[in-house]
Amino acid sequence: MPLTALVRHPADAPTFVVTGVSYSLLLRGDECDGRLSAALLTVPPDMGPPAHIHDHEDQYYFVVQGEIDLAG
Repeated sequence: MPLTALVRHPADAPTFVVTGVSYSLLLRGDECDGRLSAALLTVPPDMGPPAHIHDHEDQYYFVVQGEIDLAG
């Protein structure tokens, strides 16, 4: 698969809200042969996704502003 660049501003990304968290899909798996996806999450204080496990994927966090408690 040849390399191509995809640039998507968060304002142009498909966005949805689940459990009070806003997800903006910056890169979808179908746009890169299922190898990667990237989302910008806006998480209000004391909120976030419930504890869960990804059996077949790795998950990384880059905190842009504020702080996050992954221990729960």
